[in-house]
Amino acid sequence: NSLTAQNGMHSAAAVSAVVKSGTNEYHGDVFEFFRNGKLNARNFFAARRDSLKRNQYGGVLGGPVMKNKLFFFTGYEGTKTRSDPADRPGFVPTARMLTGDFSGCGFPQLKDAGGANFLNNQISPTLFSTQALAIVKKLPVSSGPCGQSSFGPVSKINEYQVLGRVDYQLSDRQSIFGRFMASAYLLPPAYSLSGNLLDTGQGGLDNLATTTALGHTFLITPTTVNTFRAAYNRVAVYRFNDDYFSACDIGVKYTCFVPHQTVVTVTGGPSIGVGTAIQASFVPSYYTLSDDVSLIRGSHQLAFGFSAFHYQHSQKANVFSSAAFNFDGRSSGTGMADFLLGQVGTMTQGLPNTVFTTKWYYGLYAQDTWKVSRRFTVNAGLRWEPFLPQRLNNGAVYNFSWDRFNQGVRSTVFSKAPVGLLYAGDKNFSGLTGVENRYNEFGPRLGLAFDPKGDGKTVVRTSFGIAYDFPNTMIMSTPATAPPFGNALTGIPGPLSFSDPWSTYPGGNPFPGPSGADAPFIRFASFVPQQPNAKATTVYSWNFAIEHQIGPSWLVSATYLGTQTAHLWVTYQANPAMLVAGPRGGTCAATATDCNGTANVNVRRVAYLKNPTEGQYLAFVDPLESGGTVSYNGLILSTQKRLTRGVSLNANYTWSHCIGDITQGASVAGTGAGLLDPNNRRFDRGNCQTPTLDGTQGLDRRHIFNFTAVLESPKFQGRMMRAIGSDWRLSSSYRFLSGAYQTVVTGADRQLSGSGNANQRPDQILPNPLCDNPGAAPSCWINPKAFAQPALGTLGNLGRSSVPGPGYWGIDMALSRIFRVRERMTVEARGEAFNLTNSFRAFASIPGATGNFVNLTNTTQFGQILTAQDPRIMQLAAKFVF
Repeated sequence: NSLTAQNGMHSAAAVSAVVKSGTNEYHGDVFEFFRNGKLNARNFFAARRDSLKRNQYGGVLGGPVMKNKLFFFTGYEGTKTRSDPADRPGFVPTARMLTGDFSGCGFPQLKDAGGANFLNNQISPTLFSTQALAIVKKLPVSSGPCGQSSFGPVSKINEYQVLGRVDYQLSDRQSIFGRFMASAYLLPPAYSLSGNLLDTGQGGLDNLATTTALGHTFLITPTTVNTFRAAYNRVAVYRFNDDYFSACDIGVKYTCFVPHQTVVTVTGGPSIGVGTAIQASFVPSYYTLSDDVSLIRGSHQLAFGFSAFHYQHSQKANVFSSAAFNFDGRSSGTGMADFLLGQVGTMTQGLPNTVFTTKWYYGLYAQDTWKVSRRFTVNAGLRWEPFLPQRLNNGAVYNFSWDRFNQGVRSTVFSKAPVGLLYAGDKNFSGLTGVENRYNEFGPRLGLAFDPKGDGKTVVRTSFGIAYDFPNTMIMSTPATAPPFGNALTGIPGPLSFSDPWSTYPGGNPFPGPSGADAPFIRFASFVPQQPNAKATTVYSWNFAIEHQIGPSWLVSATYLGTQTAHLWVTYQANPAMLVAGPRGGTCAATATDCNGTANVNVRRVAYLKNPTEGQYLAFVDPLESGGTVSYNGLILSTQKRLTRGVSLNANYTWSHCIGDITQGASVAGTGAGLLDPNNRRFDRGNCQTPTLDGTQGLDRRHIFNFTAVLESPKFQGRMMRAIGSDWRLSSSYRFLSGAYQTVVTGADRQLSGSGNANQRPDQILPNPLCDNPGAAPSCWINPKAFAQPALGTLGNLGRSSVPGPGYWGIDMALSRIFRVRERMTVEARGEAFNLTNSFRAFASIPGATGNFVNLTNTTQFGQILTAQDPRIMQLAAKFVF
């Protein structure tokens, strides 16, 4: 969800956010934006004052039920979090606009559908859309001359955790246990609390996670132990919103899969609803079994075991089926006028997205810890983990091959599928996975530890290992939206009529459409095929460390850590739009003077140019393939002082660099947002980022420093001094991270290949991309003069994730005191302060936030830091122990 849509950012010249981001599942708004491009600590904190109130309560109880036989433990924790409305700037049509007067407020010269100017920016209200006016009646009234309307979702979060455990001693050699834990999270939709239509961008969450485990430990002999474990884990995530209206409710002619909810986004205007909060449920669950045997034989400690799990995921979502209407100004010149005129810029709709995934896992291992001598220990092991790809139980998985496309090979499962695609059930297709099993996955591990002097004060360690991983099952969400299972049509270009958006679509409204072997395939759909011979992600890791004890309480260490990841899953465009040399076969509009534009991307794609009859069904074809790599090298220096004489200290510093290929999250695959040049993967290689649902989070932090200190008051002897001065504890921490790297993007398809706009990068024309004194004025961090749009049909020279953002620092502190009521009763009171100094710290990206994209097309706010870290947050707590 672009924050342009969620926070209602407005600028007559700007159509996209400074930083493309999304909302944290648990915290509503991660970013606060200010329209005037200015921000100072006093104003920011004043806006946030008293915005957060949290109360947490609970307790634990445990003890014996049968002496030396049966024991129990149980606990409960509840949390209530309340936040006042955040002061967000939104924009709605004014009374003046409703009369057709769009003069002033920085609006450009508006044009009608034929391209003629509206005289003095005056539009006859008789041209306004009935559907748009019906929405206007539901919107709040503007409080400013240009449509300003402040709003802010209210959050009322209720959480609880409950747990219980029972241990039973069967005999002197056998014991069993059972454990259960449940965690619940409830966030009502903001619209249900405010009634403000602009708050529909923050939906509700109703989540419940449970885990159950059983275990048996058997001491076979004094030197042989067997441990058995079984567990079941289930997570249920339900996203929802209160009913407000659907497009059907206001008279739009289309198929309403979800009653009374839809998404409407107006550039520079109101944003209503969000697809990810419309009736969606995600229920992953898995069963695990493991058995481990440990033996001691002389100087060897041997271990071997088995582990397995069965994972299944059930997903039902309506991100596309609720339909999204975007008014971006492409018809008249501004989004607000397009909205009132009923001229839709782009539309998205598809069938409800259902994903039913299953995955099996097995692993065997053997390990030997050999104490060669008192000073030298060797640890060697081997693990076998076959790669068993995830399975789509409803068969919503497929492969694509250009050889089959060129030869006209068609699926026998779906008769109307375009050539080149194979589905589950076709010859030479791998079951319900589309990917071959791999059984030759062996991971050796070797570790060495050496004590040079044999006094236990210095140790040298080194190790090497190979491990395997596999992609999260959520990565299959996008493939399942493709025809004929989802038939998702994303970003259908307009202008389209708001009242009847399918009226100009070839064949009319394709929904809901028949299913089965003769199911229809929509034109220019997006596909994310599986790579049949994909490999499991493989991680090679090694380290070298020296640790030394100084005196009785100090320890210092230096560690080098390196990893190399191979077979990282990435995506690329297999069906990009090509540059053509003039009108050919109807690939350009009759009035077009340049055949290579963004309006005719689909008819310039490779498949369409090869075979228009079959190519008309293929837009994005972005295979998942396992060819990416990532490397990390880091030096870690640390020192710590154990708690002696009431003082404990711990400090560590990391100097590192992570660089790798671009990776994609589940919801951005199939949008051309992968490799820009599939023939040159290095072009998109940059500082590490990790995929999220709506963007990327910078991971490469060159410098990280942490310092913690704990001070305890002395144990005074005198009664009065002991009552006043003893049992106090002061804890403090300081943390510094160098800035995460940002990616400056063009905001437009300059390559003209149809690839994702958020991925293309401009030319860097100045050696320093930052302002002269970044950080002194947060309104200027990245210098807009340092970049220029590349020539049409080309890619810019700027690297991915290459512009440093602001760093992060913070001081937190806690003060606690233990009051002894009786010999076995104490009360602990604690006060905590986060951002103790209440300092202003510019905020472009911190751990847990999303989005490191700066959009070059946002000419008025490009490169500005309009966000800040949290102000000082204080917390009080008390605990009674008996």
